[in-house]
Amino acid sequence: MKRNLTLLVMVFFITSLVASLSSCAQHQVAEQKVEKEIKEVTINPSESTAVTAREFIMKSDKLTDSQKKKLLELQEKTHALSDALKEEIEKTKIVLIQTVLEPKMNEREFAILKKKISKLEKKRMENGFNAIADARKIIEPRKNIQGREFYQSLLHNHLQEF
Repeated sequence: MKRNLTLLVMVFFITSLVASLSSCAQHQVAEQKVEKEIKEVTINPSESTAVTAREFIMKSDKLTDSQKKKLLELQEKTHALSDALKEEIEKTKIVLIQTVLEPKMNEREFAILKKKISKLEKKRMENGFNAIADARKIIEPRKNIQGREFYQSLLHNHLQEF
């Protein structure tokens, strides 16, 4: 009886291991595909995304003065927070590098710094996503379907900011 139970547990373990390895292989293939796609994207360097976004908004003939004002306020607020977060992230990364280069690296400090950088990056991304949601409310794309290409360009310019 014990032998059958042991055999059953071993079969279950091997089956689980094979399924796990298969899942890992599929995950790796998906990750490689995504990474390849990211590498293939070309980005045109710009002098300043904030300046570009402001100019884009101001030059628009598809936005009302009220929309322009609200979008500029949103852009300035988002840009200020994004810059502050980027600066804090860079400072934290410098401290992280210094910590890692210590002969006797403090593992706790390293873990704290990693967690802090992750939180800051998440906050930076959430700032951008919230700004896009707010911009969508301002431009109301459902009411003006003809401006789809313009709105796509506007949001693309805004996405470059974060």
